[in-house]
Amino acid sequence: MKNKLITQLEMLRRHLKKNYENELLVHDNGITKHVDYINHCLLHAFGECVEQHFLRCAACDELFEVFATLSHLLGHSYNTLLSEYQEKLTCYLAHQIRKIYLSAQFNAVLDKLDDHEAIIVVDYKMHILPATARETKSKFFGKKG
Repeated sequence: MKNKLITQLEMLRRHLKKNYENELLVHDNGITKHVDYINHCLLHAFGECVEQHFLRCAACDELFEVFATLSHLLGHSYNTLLSEYQEKLTCYLAHQIRKIYLSAQFNAVLDKLDDHEAIIVVDYKMHILPATARETKSKFFGKKG
């Protein structure tokens, strides 16, 4: 059972890291359209899809099956921890979706620029340390001498 679970987890990891991004459909112009698989429909993820979804991706659903199996094997004492891990993986998938979609949007905007236009990219996630204004460089980096 242990080897089966390890194999299942390795296949799930490979799918989430490599194959999942390729299954999401965003055209070169930055527009996404309806996909029959509910797991891959970006319009459904953004709450804008009005069509029915009758298919589910077995590889994507493996995530929920693994956690159900682990919950069954480990018992109720680990349910809180397992649900926390499942939430973290769901957030990772949401990050992957946003990354693919925003990258396609960025490339679509770049394609529309002409010779007299420019785009400014600002990184709002940059970590600024306020202590650096009061400390010397050698003290900040912990070097002496």
